[in-house]
Amino acid sequence: MSEPAIFRLKCAVQNYDWGKIGNESKVAQFAQISKDFEIQLDKPYSELWMGTHSNGPSVLAKQPTHSLKEKIESDPNKLLSSEISKIYNGNLPFLFKVLSVRKALSIQAHPDKKLGKELFEKFPKIYKDPNHKPEMAVAITEFEALCGFRPLTEIKSVLEKNPEFTELIGNEVSSHFLKTIEGRETSQLIEDIELNKSALRELFSKVMTTNETIVSQQVDKLIKRVKLDNETFTKGSIPELLIRLNDQFPGDVGIFGALLLNYVKLDPGQAIFLGANEPHAYLSGGK
Repeated sequence: MSEPAIFRLKCAVQNYDWGKIGNESKVAQFAQISKDFEIQLDKPYSELWMGTHSNGPSVLAKQPTHSLKEKIESDPNKLLSSEISKIYNGNLPFLFKVLSVRKALSIQAHPDKKLGKELFEKFPKIYKDPNHKPEMAVAITEFEALCGFRPLTEIKSVLEKNPEFTELIGNEVSSHFLKTIEGRETSQLIEDIELNKSALRELFSKVMTTNETIVSQQVDKLIKRVKLDNETFTKGSIPELLIRLNDQFPGDVGIFGALLLNYVKLDPGQAIFLGANEPHAYLSGGK
């Protein structure tokens, strides 16, 4: 009798603090398909991993002592193809996840192929493979994220309308950014694009490396002004987002990051693609 073409998996669950709690988590709901999985009502369930990653490998549901990787290696031509198996050493070339996000994750960017290889060679205990890490996120509930830098014209407006931002990065960095992009905001000339990138890199680096005490002081001033300027807040508006992020992480630099990145809201079935080196942060929802 031939083997089935599809194998039911028992998948790893991650319990990072930002995950939704207990029964509210899609991760916990999906993991409960395994009969021996019990949901703890006060525990966060953040990620369900389906794949061969060493930090959370999937196993065969009917044979829990056999990992998915072992099953692939038993017949790579049938289950993966010999070429892909050779390139990725018997691992799947992707990691499929379900996320349940209760509060915002930190702003991050995944390496491209070149940087991924360098990081793996230098820090193999931290970076488990040399591959690049582009992502595609598909919403299964309403989902919020920060994805990529806003257009330069919008960032210019952010600096002009939020004095706390200029106080944070200093007049020199702010003025240099505004002077550099002036007249080049939408230019497609390679020289202009490189100048804009350099100015944006300097601005963002200054934001992310400013002393924590100064950041906290400016965040406090920003939030107080936003509350004074807006008596009511529409859920999903920028003012509401800033206040919500500050409630979750008081005084955090990511609150200024939210003014620099595109705020994206997805309905179920909609998706976003995040290329290598693209700054992003997931904010709420299931994915």
